[in-house]
Amino acid sequence: MLDLPGKYFFRAVRNHHLRQDYHSGTLTGSRADHLALKYGLSRRQVLNVIRPD
Repeated sequence: MLDLPGKYFFRAVRNHHLRQDYHSGTLTGSRADHLALKYGLSRRQVLNVIRPD
């Protein structure tokens, strides 16, 4: 049987990488729009993930 990560672990890893990409400074234009396309999310979802708690 395969040992696949759970959805919450997967989401935490994705959000970590998304925050790193957002704050890396290598994107031009609307960073949220670029990341939404890259990660298959909406712009609003990206902004919610990168928003400080």
